Amino acid sequence: MEDNEQIAPRVTKERIEALMNRVEVHTTTCATPTSHVMAVAWLDGKFHLGTAISKADIATGHFNEELGIERSTKDALKIAENKLWELEGYRLFSGG
Repeated sequence: MEDNEQIAPRVTKERIEALMNRVEVHTTTCATPTSHVMAVAWLDGKFHLGTAISKADIATGHFNEELGIERSTKDALKIAENKLWELEGYRLFSGG
């Protein structure tokens, strides 16, 4: 690339990783109406990024809370990461 060429602003993986370091996930285990774990991802503990739910295995009806926490947390973090890409893209688009 020549020195006089400019690179357009873009969202970088490093920016998303830095934001992900500020994400907190809180989980809640509920027994009704069916056993499930809900994981909620928050940026700086204040801005909701996403929610994921892990339920009992429908085929067997078994519920493993530890596995539910692991799965719902993983899913909530993926939702949060996708939302951050979207929000950061919009921030660039809007000039913010």
